[in-house]
Amino acid sequence: GSPSKVAKEGFGGKSIGFFAGCALLINNITGPGVPELPNLFVEAGWLFPTVAILAIWLMTSLSSAMYCEAMRRIPGNEFFNAHVEYTTIVK
Repeated sequence: GSPSKVAKEGFGGKSIGFFAGCALLINNITGPGVPELPNLFVEAGWLFPTVAILAIWLMTSLSSAMYCEAMRRIPGNEFFNAHVEYTTIVK
């Protein structure tokens, strides 16, 4: 349908709740830390930062996979064809 009709139906509306706002805030706070990575390796050596980054990568990958599985188990969304919000999944 038209963009105005889609907006009226609530699909893709511009409403961010408190939890989503906090998640975006945390994301924006940690993003500027990326340029500090070279200094971290200089000061801490190569082993600990590498192990920490790999551990975080593993935890993030597993949690993303679990989130996708939870989204898939919502009735009528086995093939990810429905619009499902984050808060609907975590209820």
